[in-house]
Amino acid sequence: MAHIIRYLNPASSGGNGTTNALTGTNAAYATFGAWQTAEATNLVSDGDRHTLICEGGTLTENGFTITGWTTNDSSNYLRIYVAEGSRHGGVVGGGFKLQGAKSFGGVLSIAQEGVILEGLEIENTHSSGSRGVQILSGSSGDVIVTKCVITSAGVSAIGIDIASGSNAFLACDNLIYDCVTGIKSGNYKSQQAYNNTIIDCTNGIIRTGAGGSTRLDVRNNVCFGCTTPYGQPLANHFDTTDSSDNATDGSDASIVPGGSSVTSVVSGDFTNHAGDDWSLASGSALEDAGADLTTEYEAYDRTGFDLEKTDIAYNPRGVTWDIGAFERVGGGVVATPKRRIFLGPFGGAL
Repeated sequence: MAHIIRYLNPASSGGNGTTNALTGTNAAYATFGAWQTAEATNLVSDGDRHTLICEGGTLTENGFTITGWTTNDSSNYLRIYVAEGSRHGGVVGGGFKLQGAKSFGGVLSIAQEGVILEGLEIENTHSSGSRGVQILSGSSGDVIVTKCVITSAGVSAIGIDIASGSNAFLACDNLIYDCVTGIKSGNYKSQQAYNNTIIDCTNGIIRTGAGGSTRLDVRNNVCFGCTTPYGQPLANHFDTTDSSDNATDGSDASIVPGGSSVTSVVSGDFTNHAGDDWSLASGSALEDAGADLTTEYEAYDRTGFDLEKTDIAYNPRGVTWDIGAFERVGGGVVATPKRRIFLGPFGGAL
């Protein structure tokens, strides 16, 4: 099995993506569209997996859909992630950003199974009816969105929208800010939302899909400043057996799913809510209040990829996990994360 590695940088003049250089034949791709047009293939029959490493600043593309590949969940998957030097660190505007004004669709849409989206900042600037990340019905297998910052610039947009008909999905360790809805699931398949921080959205996490016996499993999430932090308009669509350890500021504490919930979150639980810093303050009610989800994260491991038990800024989770996307640095004893290292063509860790 080959591991195909390509690079993307919006500052590049555009090359074949085989290096992270900014000029020349082998320069990084300059857009997602150019990368997919050149690279989309049948990873299953090729026996490969494909990683796109994003570097640099802001890339503007008004709607990009991952499609045209043949992938699977276990070995022949597609991973898009941000290189260490270009990561946002859990800060809005802090790193590589995909920005777009997409009407009634996603700034980034996924119509494939076996896709891992890791560490991007995505901003939707369209006036209404749009999504930051949209999971389309063609994504019939596992899709993971992790360690992303998703905002909508104050417009009426959904952070992550999981369409009816899509299959297994995990959103974990994401910060979603200033959207009409943080995470919306229109499905009844196996889906999980773990350790997300959702701030100042009209709706935090909602489940609207009907049918089936499988419910949305929500654990270790915090919804703060949301009119409806957790919503299930059709009733009983959260997994009441597994959902636990979620938090809110009490906007509607009666519908926080699962036990061991924190319903008294205040702005002082964050380092600087007014300054858009939602890392945890010392003594935060969210510190050491979460469930240990090591087993649940390891269920998404696959050949050549371990879903790291780290927060949105790659800080290791403590022995007792915090609630939300941020693990308080300086807080209790931390666990030693299991991490598998791969070397790129220049010796860098992937």
